[in-house]
Amino acid sequence: MLTTFDRDEEAIRFIEALPPHLRSHGRIRLVRAVAALATGDLDSVERYFEGEVDIANIRENETKLSDLWFALHAARLAQKRGVLIEDALRWEVHDTFPPPARFDFRLNAELS
Repeated sequence: MLTTFDRDEEAIRFIEALPPHLRSHGRIRLVRAVAALATGDLDSVERYFEGEVDIANIRENETKLSDLWFALHAARLAQKRGVLIEDALRWEVHDTFPPPARFDFRLNAELS
């Protein structure tokens, strides 16, 4: 996957070139949102969460959605404060911005 090799802009271009019926697939949309986060396009990530998040084969204990949720909020908070994202900020985000249940497939989410 292109995002695995920090080729996020290339991944976005590839996804945007797909036919609409493929581009709208849940996993494809998730990859697009992850790549958008990596490129600093936080507005696209927010739109992803505002839209219909439908990943048919998501499993219990899969953390991709909650990880993306926390990363978005950490990036927004760091941007607002003009600081780098470090562990203390990540912990604050975990405490302050819990993901809505529809995005949270972690087991024992309160312990994560």
